[in-house]
Amino acid sequence: MIQLERFVDILPEALVNQIIGKHSFGNHLLPKELTFKRKRMKPTKIFETEVWIDADPVDVRNFLADLSHHDQIHPLIVQVEELTPPEVDFRRYQITDRVPVGPFTMKAVYEADIRISPAGDVISEARQSPGIRLQNVTQCIPSNGGTRLVEKVTVSAPRLLLGFVTQQAQESHEGMFSRLKIWLEQQKSAETAVNI
Repeated sequence: MIQLERFVDILPEALVNQIIGKHSFGNHLLPKELTFKRKRMKPTKIFETEVWIDADPVDVRNFLADLSHHDQIHPLIVQVEELTPPEVDFRRYQITDRVPVGPFTMKAVYEADIRISPAGDVISEARQSPGIRLQNVTQCIPSNGGTRLVEKVTVSAPRLLLGFVTQQAQESHEGMFSRLKIWLEQQKSAETAVNI
């Protein structure tokens, strides 16, 4: 029964409905006593952000992997507090955003976990009520003496919020990458000037 549930969870909802009908497989496919509750898959959207930065990939990755500085580069973040994570292989933060909603600004507080994978990618997941989740994979690829920064973000949210959340996330991450580029390139220029 558990394996069947996992199989159903990975299929698109329309296909599941075709296979099982609205409630069960029916007597001809499975015994009556074998029933299960199908989980609803949350709607998702994916976006990518990319920028080239004249900075060392290790410096870019280290800056991104420490969220305590993100209030200086992320357009929505106003406060970051590091929390004690339940495991040692990642860092956990509580983040406060100010999200523009028409003429108003809404305060949003959420948690985010971040770690560096064995391949060197920055992996993060942000969780916010009601059922909003952003999963990021960011690569810092050596390119032309600098870094090609490529981020893929998967946004999961209730259907009515998905478009708004994705738009806010995409715009703020594009702004964050632009500010990160300026920040790190100015830092590199300042270090070069000191060494001359």
